[in-house]
Amino acid sequence: MAAASQNPKMKKLSEMCKAFIENHNLKKYLTELVDEIHERIKSAHRIVEVTSMKDPTKVMYAMKQLAREAATVITQFCLLCELYSRNRREMSSSERHEVLEYVRGRVVVFIDQAKELLELVLAKWNDLSTAQKEELIQYCISDVEHLWEVLIQAIGEVDSVSYEIKSDMERKPPPQRAYDVTLPVLFHYVTHRKEAKRMQKVFKEFEEFASIVKPKREQFVELSEEEQVEKIFKVVQEMASDGEVACERLEKTKRKILMSNALEWKKYKVAVDLICSHVTWGLGKLSAIVPTLKPTLLKACKFVDATVVWDSLVYVGLLEEKDLPQRDDPNPAHLPHAIQGVEPTSAKDSELALGCQRLLDSQEHADLEFVIGG
Repeated sequence: MAAASQNPKMKKLSEMCKAFIENHNLKKYLTELVDEIHERIKSAHRIVEVTSMKDPTKVMYAMKQLAREAATVITQFCLLCELYSRNRREMSSSERHEVLEYVRGRVVVFIDQAKELLELVLAKWNDLSTAQKEELIQYCISDVEHLWEVLIQAIGEVDSVSYEIKSDMERKPPPQRAYDVTLPVLFHYVTHRKEAKRMQKVFKEFEEFASIVKPKREQFVELSEEEQVEKIFKVVQEMASDGEVACERLEKTKRKILMSNALEWKKYKVAVDLICSHVTWGLGKLSAIVPTLKPTLLKACKFVDATVVWDSLVYVGLLEEKDLPQRDDPNPAHLPHAIQGVEPTSAKDSELALGCQRLLDSQEHADLEFVIGG
C-alpha cells in the first residue's frame, strides 16, 4: 500500500484501502471495548464471590478492587462513546450497523450481569449476623471518615471548576444588534443558550448535593463511635433495600426487552446517538478546564491504580502523557492504536490469501482457462 500511494494513478485506491483498514480496526476495537466491559463486570463478580465478609481486612481490600473495576468500566464506556461519536461519519453505514447491532445484542447480557452482581452482594451481606455486620462497620469507620474528607475536598475542587465554566460561558455574550444576526451567529447563539440551560441544571443539582453533604459530614463527626456504627448500619440497610428494588427493576426491564422488542432499531439508534453526544459534550467541557480538574483526576487515578484508567483519560484529553506513572511498556496494548491506521496483514498470515492460493493450485470447480501467450 505504501508503494501504491506513491503512484499517482493508484493514489485514490490507496486512500480508499487505508480508510477501509482504519475503519475495520476501529470497528474491531469498539467491539473489543464492549467485550472488555463484560470481562470487568465478570471480574467484579469473582472478587465478591471469593471474598469472606467475615474478615474486615479482606472486605476493605475487595472494595478497593471493586472501585478499580468500576472506574475501568466507566472510563472504557466514555472511551467507547467518544470513539464512536468522533469517527461515525467516517464509517460506512454497514460498519455503523454492525457496531450498533453488536452492542444491542449484549444489552440483556449487561442487565443479567448487573443483576447477578447485585444479588451476590446482597446475599453476602444478608448472610452475616447483626453482630458481624456491626463489627465490619466498626472496622470501616476510619475509612468512612477519610472518605468524607476526600468527598468534601473534591466538592471544593469541583466548585472551583464549575465557577470557571460559568465564567467561560459569560465571556460569550449573545448578539446585541439586529443586523449582526446572520444565520451562523443565530445558530451559535441558540446553541450557546441550550448549553447554558443544560449547565445551569447540572450546577443546580451539584449545589443541592453539596448543601446536603457538608452538614451531614459535620453531624457524623460529632457522633460517638457507637452512634456512628448505628448510623452507617442504617444507611447500609437502606442501600440493601434499594438494591433489592433495583434487582426487580432490572428483571422487569429484561423481560420487557425480550417479550415486547422494546429495543426498536430506530429508537435504539437515536438513544445511542443521544448518549454518545452527551458523553462527548461532557468530555469536551472537562477538557477545556483540564488545569483546574487535573489534581482531582490524579488523586482518583492513584486511588484506583489501574493502568487502563490512566491511558483512557490520556486518550480523551483529560490527562497528558507526562502525568502517567513510570512503567516498562511505553505503548500498552490496550491503547486504541488500531484507529490510528495499521499496515495490512501480510499474505503469509492472511487466511484469505492462503485460501486463494489453495484454490489456484487445486483449480477446484474451475470452468475457465486462460492461456497466456509468450
